[in-house]
Amino acid sequence: MTIFTNYTTAAHTSAGAQLSISATLPATYDAPGFTALTFIPVHEISDMGELGMEFKEVNHMSLDTRATTKFKGSYDAGTMQLTLAKVITDAGQAALIAALNSDSDQAFNIYFPQTSTNISVTGKVMSYKTKVGNVDSMLTATVKLALTNYLVEH
Repeated sequence: MTIFTNYTTAAHTSAGAQLSISATLPATYDAPGFTALTFIPVHEISDMGELGMEFKEVNHMSLDTRATTKFKGSYDAGTMQLTLAKVITDAGQAALIAALNSDSDQAFNIYFPQTSTNISVTGKVMSYKTKVGNVDSMLTATVKLALTNYLVEH
C-alpha cells in the first residue's frame, strides 16, 4: 500500500504577504484600476485574518413536504481583522488611523510575493484598538476593515 505519492503541491504559506492602503479609489474596479493606484504599506502585521464574500442562507420550510429548501439571499463583502505590532512612526499605520476618522472607502491591496499575485478590495476602517497587555507582551493593535465590494484577484 502506497501512502505517499509524487505529488508536488502549489500551496504556499502567507509568509511575506504585505497589506497596503490608498485613500484614492480606483477609476475602474478591476486589476488595471487598482494597479494604477499608489499604496502605502502597513508594516508589522502578524495576522490578516480572512476575507471573502458570504451569502445569507434563506430557508423555506414547506408544510406539505416537510423539506427545507435553501436559497442564497443577500451577500456581505465581509470583514478583515488585522493584528499588528503598533508602530506610531509607520506611515501605513498612520494611514489606517486617518481612515478611521473618515467615512470614505479606502483601497486595500494584499501582495503575495511567493506567487507574485495581489488581492485588491475597497473598504472602511471601522476600528483601531491598542492592546497594552502585560510585561511579556508586545504593544499591539487590532484593526477591523469592513470590506465594501468584491475581491479583485490579479
